[in-house]
Amino acid sequence: MLRSDDFNACGWRSVVDGVNCPNDYGSLSSAFSIAANRAKEENRLADAKVLRLLSDVCSMQLSTDSVNNPFKPCMVWTGGQTSMIPSDLSDDEIGFFASIVDSIDSSLLIARLADLIWLLQKPRKVKFARMAIDSYRSIPLEPEIWQRGGRKCWQRAIYLAQIRGIGTDEHKSEIEASLVAAFKAAAAMDGKFGLELANLLLSNALGKDDSASIGSRLENLGGELKCQGKLPIALEYLRASAEWHRESGDDLKWAEMTVAVAEGWVEQASTHELSNPPKHSNAARCYDNAIHSYRKIPGTQRETYQVNERISELHERRHESHKESLDQMSTIRSGRIDLSQIADSARDAVIGKSPADALVSFANLRPIVNVKTLRDSVKKRLAYTPLLSLFSRTALSRDGRVIKNVPGDDKEAIYADEMIREYRRDIEVDIKGIIVPALEAMLLEHRFCVDDFIDLAMQSPFVPAGREFLFGRGLYAGCDYNFATAIHLLTPQIEHWVRLFLKQEGVVTTRLDEDRVDTEKGLSSLIGEPEAEKILGQDLRFAIRTLFCEPTGPNLRNMLAHGMLDDNASQSPFAVYAWWLALKLVVNSVLAPPDVDAEIREDDPEE
Repeated sequence: MLRSDDFNACGWRSVVDGVNCPNDYGSLSSAFSIAANRAKEENRLADAKVLRLLSDVCSMQLSTDSVNNPFKPCMVWTGGQTSMIPSDLSDDEIGFFASIVDSIDSSLLIARLADLIWLLQKPRKVKFARMAIDSYRSIPLEPEIWQRGGRKCWQRAIYLAQIRGIGTDEHKSEIEASLVAAFKAAAAMDGKFGLELANLLLSNALGKDDSASIGSRLENLGGELKCQGKLPIALEYLRASAEWHRESGDDLKWAEMTVAVAEGWVEQASTHELSNPPKHSNAARCYDNAIHSYRKIPGTQRETYQVNERISELHERRHESHKESLDQMSTIRSGRIDLSQIADSARDAVIGKSPADALVSFANLRPIVNVKTLRDSVKKRLAYTPLLSLFSRTALSRDGRVIKNVPGDDKEAIYADEMIREYRRDIEVDIKGIIVPALEAMLLEHRFCVDDFIDLAMQSPFVPAGREFLFGRGLYAGCDYNFATAIHLLTPQIEHWVRLFLKQEGVVTTRLDEDRVDTEKGLSSLIGEPEAEKILGQDLRFAIRTLFCEPTGPNLRNMLAHGMLDDNASQSPFAVYAWWLALKLVVNSVLAPPDVDAEIREDDPEE
């Protein structure tokens, strides 16, 4: 059993003093590990035991997606073994931490030990939670420290301070004041530091009294970055500026900033078109983002900025970019191979990259679907098997109900039915052979947190205002292999997204019943509107309709809405694909898409 005397004698102070990055848990863990190994070699076994324990405790990764489960293992090995997690600590070790924490003067170490004591000691003692809050918020608010874990420390301080009975009004006001002051001092040269401070304030309902000045400061920083030629990050600042102006109640300024974001996407599209060689596929994505941004402008302000005319013009430019990208696109084909080879290629596509680049590569491992190519494939196959077109078809649900009839004399209905069947097969192959292997490889190298995806959602013109947290948490759930939660969160948001943009195109999204009550149309009706293809494009419309609405498809939306989605269906390849599709749309609307306009396909892959 360890005692406080063992801690005082182990030389921990010199270890902390010798760390190059004293505000980084990884550096602290590594330093304690080296000291523990040295103590063991010198036969100082008691010192080695204390130092090893401190190293293991500091190795745990702080996660901001849970108040009561904030620590994740640093390493996960094949077979399910992990490095230290809180449940590995014994009552004696927690008691040991409680006996030494008052004698420590390292904010980072105090925060870790106090947080663990508060989490694990029974009965819980509020003083340790407050000690953790004070230590976390003493981490300097500087750009480099922020990126090396300071952001998570401050987020943890906010979470703890918001718990009733723990955080005091003084805690909350001091945290808010520190973050606002750090934001106002941030400069364009600090990169995303100011942006992330503003996002942290907004996501935690802090800084409301300064919302107008924060919005103006974000606008100025965005302008500086744009002048420096850093357009992508400038657009993130301008988007954040719009959100803060909305928070302040200044709808006119919000609209102005939203238009600035839209025009920034147009400028970025032009840059891709003028590059050598031109990147027309990237330009088309930028035009998509510009259109989505313009559609956020309400009808009362559209005339001021000639929004409808601009959207029509951008649709034309987007269409031209898509046409040009088809001319550039090459198809790489191989012979019949098994899924293990495809999986290896998928893993190679995401490993060895930064977190952002890995996400971009992961989101673009496969195209959504090419409806024209799919239809041509079905027509060609049915031409070789004409008997398939001679008989009517009846589709049954798993409980024996007839859910669809396809007449044998309706060639178009048969084509549509076969396209859905083939798309389902393609999805299953893509998920098993490409998406899941790549996801596993990506998550072995990178540990994402929920705030990463909330930030993505906040930056994305694809995500409607007020839905950023739902989208972000849904995307994060998939990265935690919790696809059931992911589709329960994301499916209603995708329906809302379709409804919102149809409304903005002037489509009536409600129906009047016999009692003169307006009720909202469901996704099946919305996606069937002719304008849906104009907004989404033929390919995305087909994908959403098949995944969420078609009786013979996965039918995720209707199965979920009627309580018919069971455990297996909510973790099925189609649920994984629905999550990946949402991730693809959000990632490609924020992060730079790949430069290579090529679709990589394998002919007739075999399992």
